[in-house]
Amino acid sequence: MTMSATAGDEGVHIMEIPDEPGFAYAAGGPLGKGRRMPLTEAELWKDNSIRSQLGLEKLDELPKWNLSVAPECRSCGRPSRLRCSACRTRYCSATCQKRDWPRHVFVCAVPKRPDDADYLLMAIRKEEHLEVGTDGTWEEADLESFLQWLFANDRLCRLYGFTKCWDVSEVINLLCLYTHLIKATGLRAVAKWGSSIGEVLRSWVLRLDEVWRRQAPPGEVCCDCLGWALSKIADDEFDMPDWEGSYAYQGIGLRLAERAFGLSPAGDDEPPFPPAESGVMRLYIILFRPFNNIPDPQTAQWMDFGFWGCRNRAEQKSLAQLYLDLAKSGASLAEIAGARDTSPPFLLKLMESKGLDTSFCRRNGIQLQLPNQEIMGVYGLIAEVSHALSGRYCPCFQPSKPRDNTTKGCLFHPKHETHLSSASDGEYGFHGANPWERWQLLNFYKHVFQHPQFDARKMQKARRHPTDKEALARYLNTLIPGFEKSIANLVLGDAMFPKLKGRLIFPNGRVHCYCVVHDTVGPPGLDWGIQWNFHKVWGKQEADMGDGAEDEGGSVR
Repeated sequence: MTMSATAGDEGVHIMEIPDEPGFAYAAGGPLGKGRRMPLTEAELWKDNSIRSQLGLEKLDELPKWNLSVAPECRSCGRPSRLRCSACRTRYCSATCQKRDWPRHVFVCAVPKRPDDADYLLMAIRKEEHLEVGTDGTWEEADLESFLQWLFANDRLCRLYGFTKCWDVSEVINLLCLYTHLIKATGLRAVAKWGSSIGEVLRSWVLRLDEVWRRQAPPGEVCCDCLGWALSKIADDEFDMPDWEGSYAYQGIGLRLAERAFGLSPAGDDEPPFPPAESGVMRLYIILFRPFNNIPDPQTAQWMDFGFWGCRNRAEQKSLAQLYLDLAKSGASLAEIAGARDTSPPFLLKLMESKGLDTSFCRRNGIQLQLPNQEIMGVYGLIAEVSHALSGRYCPCFQPSKPRDNTTKGCLFHPKHETHLSSASDGEYGFHGANPWERWQLLNFYKHVFQHPQFDARKMQKARRHPTDKEALARYLNTLIPGFEKSIANLVLGDAMFPKLKGRLIFPNGRVHCYCVVHDTVGPPGLDWGIQWNFHKVWGKQEADMGDGAEDEGGSVR
């Protein structure tokens, strides 16, 4: 029996011949109908067929290995004759190996490494390499990315006390303090102290302060982090690790949102917090935080309150400030929730009635509401891609709902698709794609959405062009020239991939699907503030706001 190549498949197929060990029948690809040959030769034909489709040299045409060329050092690229004793990575000298170790430890085979101290050192190095602008401050995008990375590591934050940092300056001071400690005692000493790190750090700071006072030249000032640490010790806030406590910066958001709307903790016998007001309160807990304070596609607030319509970070910050000004204007939680839930939403008029300037929203076409299905389009795709690639638990991870409603899920999702709506699946090239192609498209769109020149409105307009089916591909090419070739693969994907010409037709209007409008469950350091159940925590009691600045450093529930 022979095996023929599948129609449309350019690969070589091999079938061993049972009666002739070591021989096989190979067909397809450059072999055409095929032939009998030794198994090793057939495997070479198959490998070379794949390599030629990927633009690589054939195995039997590769240049001969030149043994006279010295291996290169992994750190500096110079010729090397030394190796790491654990994983055999090459280095030119012990100095180069030591310099590369903070990075190499995360891929080396050394037992029980990397450990907590290695991740602490990585945080220090990341902070040291933040881009600095012309005004001497960090580039905002880099700082935000670093803080997201740091507070996503719950163990690192709890072990080394970042849970107690109220703002960015405290995060930087604590990292600076650990930098001095590591230089003075060594990284392995910091790793050894482990759960007693708070006590050791307190004793070291007090001893350092004593030595500095006694030996420092007149007029010379010690590092700012020392004075900050002494104030923390005086307030008894150096008790770390902190395995059970809340994140202080999120507590600030909770506290200030409480004050802004005159709320107080509710008792068990009080009526539940209204769902509409609960959603508004969740928004303000995020906005009042000192950092990590802009809703993103991982939160329902990104869709619910119009942040989806902002074209860049500057517009998102302006919208966030407008909401904060609304709270400071005296608008009640019930007023904001009621204005948002009217049809059409009354939020802009409410802001204007409070004396706020809303020309920014009107000028930029920013709608303070959930987008309807006719304009959802690419904004829904942004959220869906973000949820699918976030690594977080997401309610989207459930099967689609069949017509008989026997299982959970959404009626308007494709069969077996947990993240993409039917509209996204059909309009952005996912429909009919194999698993590799779907994964490739998800990562490609994530890259597109992070591009500095990306404009969701332009992409939506291109996709919705009434006659031009090439408009979407042309727009994507303006961002990533030749993207079709860069994401295609003739071995793993279809020859027509990506298929961006297809589009869906909705005779009765687009289907009603808002499955993507929800929070994903992420690390406590990022999401603790939005996971509160206001039905149990908050009542509707009126309370005097008092002096908001007075208690910003107070205790946090």
